[in-house]
Amino acid sequence: GYSGLLGQTLQTTRRPDVLKVAATLLAYGRRTLGDMLDKCNDLAVYAEQRIATELQLELIAPVTLTTVVFRYRCTDLDAVNGELRRRLIAELAALAEKYPDLPSLRFNMINALAQSGRPGAEAEARQLTEELAGQYPHYLFPPARLALLAIHDGDFEGARRWLAWPRGLKKLHVLEYGYFQAVQGILNLYEGNLDSVKTTQDILRQLLDEDSMPLRLLHQEILKKAGEASPDEALNLLERLE
Repeated sequence: GYSGLLGQTLQTTRRPDVLKVAATLLAYGRRTLGDMLDKCNDLAVYAEQRIATELQLELIAPVTLTTVVFRYRCTDLDAVNGELRRRLIAELAALAEKYPDLPSLRFNMINALAQSGRPGAEAEARQLTEELAGQYPHYLFPPARLALLAIHDGDFEGARRWLAWPRGLKKLHVLEYGYFQAVQGILNLYEGNLDSVKTTQDILRQLLDEDSMPLRLLHQEILKKAGEASPDEALNLLERLE
C-alpha cells in the first residue's frame, strides 16, 4: 500500500489532538459527543460482524472502539491488499475535488499520489502541489515540499524562491512552521552553511520533539549528505550537527 502519513501534515499528526478534543467538547457537550461516539462504535461492531460473514475477508483484531482492521484473504496478501489500498486512496482523491477549500486534505491526497509508484505520478503530484501553492500562498507545506524537490534537483535558486516567506502571514501550526524551517535548513546544508543548519536544529528542538517529522527529515538529509562526503568531511559534518 502506502507508507503512513502520520506526522506528514497538520491533519495527520497527533500533536494538536488535545485542542481538538477540548473544542469538540465545548461545541457539542459531553452527552451529544458521547452519543456520537456510541454510534461510531455501533457502526464498527456492525462492520466487525459483517466481515465475519464474508469468507474472503479476514478480521485482524477485535473491535475495541471505532477502528476496524481487516484484509482480503488471498495467497499474495501484501501485493493484493496493497493494490486495494491504492485504489481506495485514488477514489478518495475525489474528496479533494468535493472540498476544494481544505488545502490540507488536498495536500494529503497529493502526497499519496506521489508515493503511489504509478508512472508519471511524481510529475503529476509536483504540478498539483504548484497549483495548491499558488492558490493558498499562506499554506506553507506545498512551497516547502516544492523547495525540497528543487534542492534534490540541484536548483538552489528555485528552492530559495519557494522558501520566500509569504507576506501577511498571521498564524500557522507549529508543525507547518517546523517543516518549512527544516527545508530551509536542508538548503543551507547543501549550500555548506553549517552554522545556519545548526541554528535551525536548535530552533526546531525547542519547538518539537526529537522524533517529529521536521527534525527527522533534517536528520535524514544530514546523514545523506554525510554519506556522499569524504570520511573527513563526513566526520566534521556529523560532529557539528549531531
